[in-house]
Amino acid sequence: MIQPGTKLIPVQYTLTNIDEYPDYVFLMYTFAPMIRFSEIKPGEAVGGYKYSSANIYAIPASEYSKITIGDNDRNIRQFFENNPCLIQSNVQLTFLGKEVPSIDPLETQIINLEIQEITQAVLTLRLSSIHYRYSDGSIKKVPYPTTYLTPAIIYPSTLPEPPSHTIDGLWYFIVPSIALVGIVLLTTIVKPKDN
Repeated sequence: MIQPGTKLIPVQYTLTNIDEYPDYVFLMYTFAPMIRFSEIKPGEAVGGYKYSSANIYAIPASEYSKITIGDNDRNIRQFFENNPCLIQSNVQLTFLGKEVPSIDPLETQIINLEIQEITQAVLTLRLSSIHYRYSDGSIKKVPYPTTYLTPAIIYPSTLPEPPSHTIDGLWYFIVPSIALVGIVLLTTIVKPKDN
């Protein structure tokens, strides 16, 4: 439950170097609490329901073009649980984002995953950075420390905090305030000469 006076930041994921693997199609399979899947396209971020979990899979494009999955839960589940051509990633995704005050300008958290390797057994992903998108349209990028291992389950609320965005707005207050103080000081210190 979201506390009064706060908002939940939506979470999205993107594969940053998907163009380097043109022979594969990448799919996100959401399996809890609802079942659905989506194809991950270059430059697109994918999201999910805040309480859902998902995995990313790779499948050779030649195999993917031969199949029809359908849109009912049973067909989707069977495809992801029984298809030998699917290569599951090493991370599980979650979508429950950070809870922040309602006045916070943060709007979206985009978690960037980099494909490290694709073998017949595993799709190895590395958490590379997090982009924080703000209401003024700005985006701040926070690199994920290379010394950290990518967690097996990514919980967005435990990732590095977004950089402070409040100083940007404070400049509109600080600069005029300094100018006003300067004018007051000049008018009180420098007195006009009486004739």
